[in-house]
Amino acid sequence: MPCEYCHESKNIYEIKSKLHDSMNTEIYITGESLVVDIGCHSYGTAEIKFCPMCGRNLKEGAENEP
Repeated sequence: MPCEYCHESKNIYEIKSKLHDSMNTEIYITGESLVVDIGCHSYGTAEIKFCPMCGRNLKEGAENEP
């Protein structure tokens, strides 16, 4: 069964800023990376091998069962 976080790019964590949309904080998976976007054009990425939500192997061609 597909995980909504690693298959559909749903935010794992999100805080909406009351001041300005560009200051929203989001954490999400894209490809084989975990992205932390803290707004105002600041972000960090970390390469990951498995989805932190369902455990699916994110490497292409790998077995996709947790």
